[in-house]
Amino acid sequence: MKFEGDIHVENNVVSVKGTTNLLPESQLILLVDSEDGVLIGTSDRARVNESGAFELESTLPDNVEGILHIEVKFEPVNQDVEEIKNHYLNELSGSFVRNYVELDETYQKASFQQTVTLDEGEEQTFAITEPSWEIPDDYGEATVWIEPEIEKQGDYVAVKINSNIIDGTFIQARASIPDYITWGIQGSGYINPDGSAVLYFEDPEKDSRIKNLTEYDIIITMEPSNSNNGPHVTEIYGENGQNLAGDFVDTEDGSKVIRQTITVTVEE
Repeated sequence: MKFEGDIHVENNVVSVKGTTNLLPESQLILLVDSEDGVLIGTSDRARVNESGAFELESTLPDNVEGILHIEVKFEPVNQDVEEIKNHYLNELSGSFVRNYVELDETYQKASFQQTVTLDEGEEQTFAITEPSWEIPDDYGEATVWIEPEIEKQGDYVAVKINSNIIDGTFIQARASIPDYITWGIQGSGYINPDGSAVLYFEDPEKDSRIKNLTEYDIIITMEPSNSNNGPHVTEIYGENGQNLAGDFVDTEDGSKVIRQTITVTVEE
């Protein structure tokens, strides 16, 4: 299936106009989440009309700033028209298709996701384009590898991950700083269909509570037994990660996990 159109962000309003080849009366959902916390009442639902067009809109709270995650999605299992639900359930195809977990089951959805930095008063427009995934040859194998890159984005650290981990797997990154408790400085997300992901957390170098910071570690963890993972993950890696292999396998509370540590040196 296909999506086309634009996402427009201005004056704390996110609006979407586009077209799709989904059946008329298919229900689409717009979700907007903040990296700094869950937003309440910022979703919208709309139906595809006879020509394939759709419009969605979300008004954000006045105090929202920083990184926003925007998603336009179609979930067959949650359609209220039985004909549409039965037509697409487990039958979606194309680059927009992703795995997701709901009530401990794995389902398919068609999804376009865009991460933006909200700047007060700035008008931003993003095209809805078909993703181009570069899937590794060993994608989905139990011998897991991760290639991370660290990038500063304003007040955040972005951990950009390439891997052979399967789509829809939950993954986390957190900062570990000597002599500080830093469980709050962490980010999480789900692996894309090509094994990639981008995780964000607040830049510890900009935290005035942390003194004389010269270096710190970023710990990336993928734990198959995590409750955010569905059966499509545990089927490959094992319910307790017992199938995992490779250089980054660690053991935690009797379960195998993937854990990789990167040391970040603070520039003076």
